[in-house]
Amino acid sequence: MIPMSKKNCLGLLIPTTVIIICLICVFTALIFKVLSPASACQQSGKNSSQPGTSARVITSGGKERCYLLYIPPNYDPSNPIPIVISFHGFASSPELHAGITRWNEIADSENFIVAYPRGTGFPLRWNSFPSAWWSSVDDVNFTRNLIADLKETLAVDQSRIYISGFSNGGAMAHNLACELSDIVGAIGIVSAPVTEPIGGCQPSRAVPVMAFHGTDDLIVNYNGASLENSILGSQSRFEIDTFSYLPANVWTERWAQRNLCDPFAERLPLRGNASGIRYKDCKNNADVIFYTLIGSGHTWPGGGPLPGRLVGEISTDINASAEMWSFFSDYPLSGIP
Repeated sequence: MIPMSKKNCLGLLIPTTVIIICLICVFTALIFKVLSPASACQQSGKNSSQPGTSARVITSGGKERCYLLYIPPNYDPSNPIPIVISFHGFASSPELHAGITRWNEIADSENFIVAYPRGTGFPLRWNSFPSAWWSSVDDVNFTRNLIADLKETLAVDQSRIYISGFSNGGAMAHNLACELSDIVGAIGIVSAPVTEPIGGCQPSRAVPVMAFHGTDDLIVNYNGASLENSILGSQSRFEIDTFSYLPANVWTERWAQRNLCDPFAERLPLRGNASGIRYKDCKNNADVIFYTLIGSGHTWPGGGPLPGRLVGEISTDINASAEMWSFFSDYPLSGIP
């Protein structure tokens, strides 16, 4: 987001409300044209304890909720293995997110399970912002229920449960690190409009964090943003007082502070357009790594393309999923069998 007279929630310098709404509609329509978000949840009949892809439906908060499940070919029910839970972005879907992140390819080679939860509402979204207009669904409790279902269904290494997310799903992953630090080993976030949970972020332990954000992201601005209801009009059905999210370097620095890291970050070797820093000497060695993707847009580094040019360039110099898995592997949750 960038200001005109005020900053808007898309991260665009736009002269009128009409253009803002049109861009939202175009972006949403492009994604829904590629794949219906409900398709996986409408399929049934596959044994979800067998290798491959299936959909599972659970009850959470009195509602039926769905997630896509991927089990690698070498899965052995007698051998507990790690899980990566990856949250899709606004107006996306579990299937589309699986294609963008390519987590399944890494799961095949490294032998871990991937779960892709499905959001609620239309367009699909996660309750990652402290605003009733956005969503009132308890997605933190849904994640607890999803993890419980995975534990009951599969051989899960409970010390190796990890969370990742893109955009709105990345903001959800951030909140889960704040709320479920007793369960989650580490998190990975791409292009997320991060806000602090109501009451602040107060994890019970230091949480390792890896993050990526493009400098040319036109959907979620690298430098943060603020939206006031006067932009959308006082009679808008989305009327709110103020909505804002943090600059990428600010919220990652806050994690370094929470984790009691050395405040002077180490600069990582430049990898093409990926410029990284690492906060080290943290409590329980819970490092924080942040990659700035110079010239990249609202995309998953090293991943598959989102539909349309609106989202910008994809970095091919670094693979976010592979980097996250390498990072996650260093952080089993201690004290859990």
